[in-house]
Amino acid sequence: MEPKETVLLVEDEADDVFMMRRAVQRMNDPISLQVAKDGEQAVEYLSGQNQYADRALFPLPSLILLDIKMPRKNGLEVMEWLHSDVTLKGIAVVMVSSSKVKSDVERCRVLGVRAYLVKPVSFDELKHLLTAREEFLSLPR
Repeated sequence: MEPKETVLLVEDEADDVFMMRRAVQRMNDPISLQVAKDGEQAVEYLSGQNQYADRALFPLPSLILLDIKMPRKNGLEVMEWLHSDVTLKGIAVVMVSSSKVKSDVERCRVLGVRAYLVKPVSFDELKHLLTAREEFLSLPR
């Protein structure tokens, strides 16, 4: 079965990437999971730069799962960049972060994040997030 849509996971922790890949593998509704290791790489992916220029191999995602605390460019900086780009602004973003800082959560809300999950996120929560992704896509901004 061909993947129906693409989800971009922006995550620098290998264990979290592994858990998300496992959740995707166990789904009956296949998706293509693309991974960016940090915010800079996410911006390159989303803007189709460098190795990500081929949209057949690296299609735009319908959902971004984004960590806040990352090297080079953090999740809030990625959200600000996304928020300023009219062509990408409509992509749904779910923040998956270890940060419980109220100002981080509020800034994410202002920037249009659809949901905010605090790590550690269990395997079942990841699977539920992926199967409920259509709900996140349809939430008003």
